[in-house]
Amino acid sequence: MNEDDLARKITRQLNLGLSRMDDGVAGRLKDARQRALANYRAHQPALGLAWVSHGSARNWFSQHRWWLPLAALMLGLLAVNYLQAPQRQSCDTTDEVDAGLLASDLPIHAYTDTRFGAWLKASSEQ
Repeated sequence: MNEDDLARKITRQLNLGLSRMDDGVAGRLKDARQRALANYRAHQPALGLAWVSHGSARNWFSQHRWWLPLAALMLGLLAVNYLQAPQRQSCDTTDEVDAGLLASDLPIHAYTDTRFGAWLKASSEQ
């Protein structure tokens, strides 16, 4: 027996029961069906957490689901900022060194002299 045969047998039995039903019972069933259809809302799938069982929490999350991409964007921007910070510090120290070289009384060609580098090394060891 396949599903179609089973469905036909069930339909036949329900129709037989309907023909033997009292008019008062049929009217009450019709009223109950109308009330059920009036209160019926189509199921709307909502993004939610699997372990949340309260309807209010699920509705809140579905109404505020734009927070998740915003939070991911903010975390990404913070990560980029954190990764770029050491490079900015090295640029700042380079700028300070350049400013110190230009502001000193020593001529710039003295820094390119190899003997000057040896003198600096010797003076720092003392």
